[in-house]
Amino acid sequence: MPQVCIGRLSLQQQRSLSTALWALLLCTQAALGFSLAGQQESTCEANGSIYYFGEWYFLDSDPCTQCECTAEGSVCARTECTSLPAACIHVSHYPTDCCPRCEKIGCEYRGVVYELGQNFQPSECEQCTCDSDGIARCLVADCAPPPCVNPVYQPGKCCPECKEGTLKN
Repeated sequence: MPQVCIGRLSLQQQRSLSTALWALLLCTQAALGFSLAGQQESTCEANGSIYYFGEWYFLDSDPCTQCECTAEGSVCARTECTSLPAACIHVSHYPTDCCPRCEKIGCEYRGVVYELGQNFQPSECEQCTCDSDGIARCLVADCAPPPCVNPVYQPGKCCPECKEGTLKN
């Protein structure tokens, strides 16, 4: 192996060579994964990237799985999604999110969803409001007994009405 005669180099050349050799040593150690203390650094490979000890990351293939790079390798856990409210009237699921989100809540009444604050009439005898707590509150008409023998229910009306000439005596 040829030897470089450092004695023939000027002091500035010796310093430059020393700096270059030190930089080369550091680069080589980093490329091989060794620290200056001579210990192997902990790295994990995932998603086509290298992660260092203590780094957290999500798997590209599953945004619900979060991992930490440890000395033993990657330690991963899957996030479980909570169920959405039954009266969720707008669900969004972004590709980078693990779980779907409920963007808007309303009230569910007899299988139909209404917006908060909305008034609705599910039948002729009911008047309802979707309250801000997500509960539908309804008032039901209380019909007095009609003063006739055979009352008639008219379309669009809640309470029965008497036909002319059928009043009780």
